[in-house]
Amino acid sequence: MAAQTPGAALFDDSFVHEIRLTSYFPNLWDTLTTNYLFSYNFNQQQIRDIPYAPAAIAIDGVVRDSVGLRHKGFNSWWSSSKKPLKVDLNQYISGQKFDKEKKFNLHNGASDPTMLRDNLCYRILRELGIKAPRTAFAAVYLDDQYMGLYRLVEQVDNTFLDVNYGNHSGNLYEQHSPGSGGYDLAWLGSDPAAYTDHIQKVNNETANDWSDFLNFLQVLNENPAALNTVLDVPEFLTVFAFDQAIGNFDFYNTTGRNYALYRDAAGDGRFHWLPWDYNLTWNQTNLHLTVNPDETSLLVKTILTDTAWQRYYLEQLCTIKDYLAPAYLDPIITHDSAMIRPYLVNDSFSDYTVSQFDANFNSKVQSISGLKPYAAIARDAIDLALAHSDVSCGSSGTDEPNRTFIRIFPNPAQDIIHIVDAGGTLTGQGRFIIRNVLGAPMRADAWQGQTDVDVSGYAPGVYFLEWWGGGASGVVKFVVGVN
Repeated sequence: MAAQTPGAALFDDSFVHEIRLTSYFPNLWDTLTTNYLFSYNFNQQQIRDIPYAPAAIAIDGVVRDSVGLRHKGFNSWWSSSKKPLKVDLNQYISGQKFDKEKKFNLHNGASDPTMLRDNLCYRILRELGIKAPRTAFAAVYLDDQYMGLYRLVEQVDNTFLDVNYGNHSGNLYEQHSPGSGGYDLAWLGSDPAAYTDHIQKVNNETANDWSDFLNFLQVLNENPAALNTVLDVPEFLTVFAFDQAIGNFDFYNTTGRNYALYRDAAGDGRFHWLPWDYNLTWNQTNLHLTVNPDETSLLVKTILTDTAWQRYYLEQLCTIKDYLAPAYLDPIITHDSAMIRPYLVNDSFSDYTVSQFDANFNSKVQSISGLKPYAAIARDAIDLALAHSDVSCGSSGTDEPNRTFIRIFPNPAQDIIHIVDAGGTLTGQGRFIIRNVLGAPMRADAWQGQTDVDVSGYAPGVYFLEWWGGGASGVVKFVVGVN
């Protein structure tokens, strides 16, 4: 039997987990607050890493001693009475894990009366083929005091990379600017020290080799025609289209924040865009889905100058529109809201009442749009954007424009899928990886032109074929067992 994917139990979102924290010393919460506050100056700019404090933790009854605990976040910390947390099981005991995970996050749902925005966004992104964190919910206790309902969010680290890419040999960079500042990926010179106030290297720190990141920035700023050779542009545009459609207030194109970049050195060799933090979403009444490069930040502007990439962006909106439809959203909202509502009734740290939780699915709460009305606004905005182009949602919404024509049939499949290079995209041998909806690899192999894959042993559900070769790459979704 194959080993269980790391985090499969921890991020099982079919029930609310129980996390119990036990203090080793008095006033643990005051210590965590002091550690956080002393990590910022009077201008709310972070001046040091936030220290951890030791505690014991029981996750669904399984105990781990001497774990690291600290507050995290910026706006979500300062604006909320329920403080977000980071748990590091490896902080004091080397190699200690839970469900093969070393770190995870407990987010507080700041600015989200429904507590569902992050979960919905990451779920849709994963179904779009994006490597996005997994989420679940947890009822959190500190020394038997109920601290409220939190959102469990996967840490983007080497374990995340292993689950999603099958390796962590490449470099992982995370946007990290003082205070609430962002970074638009402008070229600041060839000295890595010029970037450390904007980007943090979060693995392979000993080697401290920034040459791949500097090469990416140089291509972006000086040779944009070659950008797709150093960045998976279709993947980035899918995330950008999604961020636009769900009215993300706090992402690369608006604030220069909340992203990471991973160079898959053992795969296609390009950087991949990893999105983060979706609580400030589904909340615009005058949604404008731009294709005008002059209205965007550096990376988006560079890409959308190419009309073919503009078309690809619009085609992604066609796909995203399906995920904003009641047929997709309503069953998820109904199930998840019913599951978490009992844990909000006695949540004295919540920023919202249970009545506001109930209301925000269908109506505005404290200027925050209702989820379902916003989805209707977003679908109309997508239709309006497409009306000003020659793209319709009946066109090939999953193809990279004029570049990729990889087909899978039958789809849905029962036993065998046929992978076909219908457009002659591949020159020479290529490679592919099949992943399940959680990002776990099911099969990796070489191919050229056409190949057949036996999927009879796959559990029914959604899967993604990632392929690359001949200077091109892409992701194709297929379904096994059921439509």
